[in-house]
Amino acid sequence: MSVSPQDVVFAYDFSRIETVGGVRYLWDYGPNGFHFAFPGGAADPTPQLDGSLSFDGGDSLALPAASLARFYTQMPTGQWTAFVSTALITSAVGGSPRLFSCWNSTGGGVNKGFTIQINRPTETIIRGMFIIGHGAAGTDYIVGSVTPPTSMPGHCVACWTNETTPRGLHEQAANAFSWGAGAYGTTVYDAAIVPRIGMDPAGTNPLTGRGGMLALIRGALSSADLAFYSRLIAEGTKPWCVR
Repeated sequence: MSVSPQDVVFAYDFSRIETVGGVRYLWDYGPNGFHFAFPGGAADPTPQLDGSLSFDGGDSLALPAASLARFYTQMPTGQWTAFVSTALITSAVGGSPRLFSCWNSTGGGVNKGFTIQINRPTETIIRGMFIIGHGAAGTDYIVGSVTPPTSMPGHCVACWTNETTPRGLHEQAANAFSWGAGAYGTTVYDAAIVPRIGMDPAGTNPLTGRGGMLALIRGALSSADLAFYSRLIAEGTKPWCVR
């Protein structure tokens, strides 16, 4: 069970932070080097002892403008798989926090790009979804829900595939992922949108919680691979984040 390094679009363990030219970056372990920049000051997420980054609802990271053209050249337009590890520490119920987003928020009346949204509509249910822009007026999205362990009510390790019949796991358990609206199709991007971690590019839907791991892989991985990598993440190993 292995993923070719060239199929890794990006991979972050949220603990490796490098300073280059006076700017701090969340380091991308993938082959493309899509390092996200800390904005500086109060908008910086805070490193935690467990290797995660804590976002307080006003924090985010952004891809530098110089990397935009190359980023969208590498972003998959067909099938792909994402892996996330996150913890929602807000006591508020509901909301639509974004762990990652290069979605244009229906700019110009059409959806482009995608966003990874992990919210909690109740205190015991975590609802995760990809909102996927196919360049159409309707919002296409994949949705799945899970009841996490009571000892970790805001914790979520999840993976999804973007394909005709999406598959995925929450907390290593198979979940009935489905297209909540729309259907699988070619993903269209807006190359002027600056991708962010911790909120939408428009500065909306901020995350109040922690990011622990984020990776995007080209292709829809097999169910066996989803189970294998999800187990590694749950055990504290962060695939594709070693160099």
